[in-house]
Amino acid sequence: MIILPLILKSQWETVRFLVEDDKILQIIDELISTDKTIVRRLFAQCSINICAHYIDRYSLKRAARKFIKQYNFNLHDFSNLSTQEKISFLKTLFVRKYLERKTNDHDENDQSWNAQIKELIQNNHDLQIKSVDLFVDYTDIDSAVEWARYYNLKDFEIPEQVNLRRQEIINGKQRSQPMLIKPSIWL
Repeated sequence: MIILPLILKSQWETVRFLVEDDKILQIIDELISTDKTIVRRLFAQCSINICAHYIDRYSLKRAARKFIKQYNFNLHDFSNLSTQEKISFLKTLFVRKYLERKTNDHDENDQSWNAQIKELIQNNHDLQIKSVDLFVDYTDIDSAVEWARYYNLKDFEIPEQVNLRRQEIINGKQRSQPMLIKPSIWL
């Protein structure tokens, strides 16, 4: 596992000289996992004492995309890379909905957008939670509540604002004062 420090330092040519490209992608896939125990285990195998938060995920994802394209690997063979790509696309869909939306045909756009979100997320629990976080980021708490209900997310899985609003709706209360919005953490 001498290659792990080289990957963390973005020494791609040296790494490619030492191992096959699919092995590089497997390691990158583990490094960008949302499951921190996988990353800690990988670091422990190499006796690396560094916090997982210091990993440059952007550079790793960019290198992985390059290897996947260059060698025609299937993205779906690397679950964490696939999830990260879906998160990137999910963020793009939110930008289109909330920042670039200029047309008057909101109902048709909303139906199309909802269909795209459902198709993208499907049964991926991490993406379901991330989508609710993104609604909070765009201060659309009522939509966050609706999607949290659609995905049957538990109270501990959703941001506090969404949980409070969900309780208000269940109790039949209207929002009497604006809620303080805390943005979620981007992956």
